[in-house]
Amino acid sequence: MIDHIKNVTISCILGMLFAFHTSAISAKEVWHFGEPADQTTEKVSLIVPIERQGGNLSVPANEIIKERTKSQAALKNPRLKCSGDVEQFEIAGKSWSLSGWFHHTIDDGSMVGGIELVGTRQPTSHFHGWDICMIDGTMRFLFSRPDGTEIKLQTKNRFDDGNWHFFQLRWDAPKKTVDFYADGKEVGSANNIVPITECPNRLFSIGAKVDEKGNTLHEWTGEIDHWIFEADVVAPVESGDFPVADTTVKLSTIADTSNIHTVLLSGQTAILWDEHDCAVRSILFSDKPITEENRGDARLLVDNILHGSSND
Repeated sequence: MIDHIKNVTISCILGMLFAFHTSAISAKEVWHFGEPADQTTEKVSLIVPIERQGGNLSVPANEIIKERTKSQAALKNPRLKCSGDVEQFEIAGKSWSLSGWFHHTIDDGSMVGGIELVGTRQPTSHFHGWDICMIDGTMRFLFSRPDGTEIKLQTKNRFDDGNWHFFQLRWDAPKKTVDFYADGKEVGSANNIVPITECPNRLFSIGAKVDEKGNTLHEWTGEIDHWIFEADVVAPVESGDFPVADTTVKLSTIADTSNIHTVLLSGQTAILWDEHDCAVRSILFSDKPITEENRGDARLLVDNILHGSSND
């Protein structure tokens, strides 16, 4: 299919598995996903890597994130899961609020498909629960109950612009109301929600869905930092209450390609690489070396190549 490839960049979307502290969430927890610059009096979840060689994968945080967190780095391409009680994160018996910063690697509005930011809606629970995903560049909240009813709140504007963005999700249990905010603007609200009471095999995860075998799917491709979970319904963060993200900061997403090999077949060129993890990969094609500055001009040949799969 491809007669000649001068330069190929494999964008390796690396992932990580972590665990949260198994005890119940306190009234307020601030999750710093990079390495803390110093000690803080804020309650921070104990996050440790699971089956992750080489430690945490993080990138330097921009000035906006540094102003709001003790971290000097943001977590890149996260795959986190909670090993404790999922009920505290579910649209169920108790109120809570979750907010934080996120950034997508694509900066030209060309993101296609769906990737997971956070949620409890998993293959393990037959996709019952809730999640926040990026769908074709937009941000979507979806809540699915075991009885088949669904609630969807989705933005009209896109967020695949290379900038840092801020989300907030609030669940008011007494009022049976959920609302979703993006960059300080209300995306939507729904009331008269019937909470989830019985639904086995749920899991709260950040940056990926998790299947029955522990494999991760629909991995987030970008960075996150300074998330806040509160066991209450807090006031919405309106525009102006948080700084606008720095549009000049572009974080590196070009991966190491030293283990890539090509094999000439009959009428085709096969691209081979060593798989050391369960990362999702993409293949870009260009007639010149691909950099952060010109990667938007490259042609996307294959996206979302799963670990152990083959694509042509």
